[in-house]
Amino acid sequence: MTMSLEVFEKLEAKVQQAIDTITLLQMEIEELKEKNNS
Repeated sequence: MTMSLEVFEKLEAKVQQAIDTITLLQMEIEELKEKNNS
């Protein structure tokens, strides 16, 4: 089964967006950990 390039690109963009969101959340969590430890 071949997925059309357009669908694949939309999917890829959604995945990249999710990764960016997760990365931001991880950074926020690290900051909160540091605040709690100090």
